[in-house]
Amino acid sequence: MVSFNILIAVLPLATAMPSLVTSSLEERACVPPSNCGAPIDVCEFCCASTVVPNSALCHSHGESCPGGTAYHCDSEH
Repeated sequence: MVSFNILIAVLPLATAMPSLVTSSLEERACVPPSNCGAPIDVCEFCCASTVVPNSALCHSHGESCPGGTAYHCDSEH
């Protein structure tokens, strides 16, 4: 009887919880440039200092890498 009362008390909280199947986090789209080097981190590429990456999603946060500039090539700015 006590466990039934606990179940009745907790049931509204369980129905108000968000589903675990859908995530509220959006997956970032990584579009690597074809004119830069290999990835140095997750969706981060090192481009020579004279090269501008040819991917529309690439942007720099002012970080440097050996021989150039690090660019993040995902949809998050």
